[in-house]
Amino acid sequence: MSGIIIANKDETITISAPDVYGAVFKISIFSQSDNTWVLSNQDMTEYIDIVDENNQTVKTDVNKGETKINISDASEMGINDIIKLKNYIYRITEISSNDITIHTGLKENLVVDDEANIVGNMALYYIQLNIEDTGDYLIRARDSIFGLEITDSLKVVPKSIETMAKEIKNLEYAILGQ
Repeated sequence: MSGIIIANKDETITISAPDVYGAVFKISIFSQSDNTWVLSNQDMTEYIDIVDENNQTVKTDVNKGETKINISDASEMGINDIIKLKNYIYRITEISSNDITIHTGLKENLVVDDEANIVGNMALYYIQLNIEDTGDYLIRARDSIFGLEITDSLKVVPKSIETMAKEIKNLEYAILGQ
């Protein structure tokens, strides 16, 4: 993420958690100049892509940790599609007939007729916020489902580059008398 945002302006902060779909991230932001938390444990939202409805079900029982799942109909699915199997979300890495292979082992057992639906989760998470004070900040985003923690830095500046460029141009015109 490492980025620059403008003080006193609504901005969107985004984090990426590759191959972690359906996580529940909470973000905290620490001011390095004040040694204080300016934001604590605020919910982030996962970007969701629009997908065609494709409701399928699991056709055979599958144990936790397995990666190959037989579903009712995989003909409308593709490699790298994101699928929700029961309560968790995975990425499809291989398809053979109605057998799909997912990018990581199942987090729970599946039984016949559990859901197997294509979803639009993108493993990108965001929050919109407004930070008043300029300076350097640290970001910590923690997930409660997978136990992940992402840390990064953020710089808050008083003005945008475009605003500063306009002000310099106006000053230049004033000095030159134009």
